[in-house]
Amino acid sequence: MKTITQKSKRFHYFPDYNEWLDTLDKGKMEQNCKANYMVLTPSNFKRLVDPDDQREWCGGVNFDEAKEKALRGVEISPETLEIRDSITNKISEQYDNTFAWDVTGESVDVGAFLSNEPECMLTTREEAVAKPTATIFYNCGVSGGVKANTLQFRGLAILALVDTLARIGYAVELYIGDMFRNGGWLKGGVIIKLLDSSHPYDPQLVSFALSSPAMLRKLLFGYYLTIDKDTANHWGVDGGYGYPDTLDKLPEEITDGLNVNTESGLALTEGDLAGLQIGDMESAISWVQSQINRLTKN
Repeated sequence: MKTITQKSKRFHYFPDYNEWLDTLDKGKMEQNCKANYMVLTPSNFKRLVDPDDQREWCGGVNFDEAKEKALRGVEISPETLEIRDSITNKISEQYDNTFAWDVTGESVDVGAFLSNEPECMLTTREEAVAKPTATIFYNCGVSGGVKANTLQFRGLAILALVDTLARIGYAVELYIGDMFRNGGWLKGGVIIKLLDSSHPYDPQLVSFALSSPAMLRKLLFGYYLTIDKDTANHWGVDGGYGYPDTLDKLPEEITDGLNVNTESGLALTEGDLAGLQIGDMESAISWVQSQINRLTKN
C-alpha cells in the first residue's frame, strides 16, 4: 500500500488487488473497535463479520464469502452477457476495412487479373485500429439509501463497457475506489487497481468488484476498520462509514492523471451512472455506447 498526500487529501493506493484483500483481517478490525476510536462501530463490526448476515443490502453474502468471491472471481451473469452481446453491432465504427488477396474472394482485382496473378480476388477483412490504453476509475461509494439492485445493474453496465473495450482492441486499466467528504471538502479515500493494461483481461476476476454491493458494504467497509486512528479521523470514518464524494482525476503518483477530458480516461461517479434504469437493457446499451464515444470523441 502506498499513502499519497495532496494538501488536505490523503489516499491509500493499492497497485495490487490481492494485496488489498490481504489487509482485510478480522482480528485487526476488532482490535481497532475495542480501542474505542471507531466509536460507532463495535456493533457494526459484529454485524459485518456475522456469518448469518447475508442481507440483500450488502449483496446477499457474509464477509468471508465476499472475500472468497473477490479473490477467486465469479461467473459472469447472463444479464452481463446480454448487455455485451447487444452492443456488438454498435461498435462497427471502431474497425477499418482492409483488403486481402487470395485465389478466391468477393471481387476481382482487374490489374492483378490482367497480369495473370493467381491471387487476383479481393476479400474484405476487418482489422482493429490501434487504440490507446483506456483508463477507467469507478468511484463506487454511495449513500446507504441506494438499493442493492441499483448497484448491481450499474456494475453490470461498467463490466459490459470494460468487456466491450477489450474486445475492440483497447488495453484497459481499471481502478475502483471510495472517496470521502469531511468538513465539506474532499479528504481522499482508497484506490485499488483491479486490472493492469499489461495483463490479459479476465472478466471473472473483476466481475465481483464491479457488480456486487458487497465490494463496498462488506469489504471496503471492513477495510476502514483496519486503518490507523489519524486516517480514520481525517476521512471521517471513525464514527461510521463516512460521506461519499467524487474524484475526477487520479493522483499523478498512480498514473499520468485521469481526467474525463482526455481521450484515454473515464472517471465514473454516481452522476455518470444515474441515468441507468434497473433492468432496462436499452438504457445500458446507450450508456455503454456513450462512454465509448467519450473515449473516442465521437
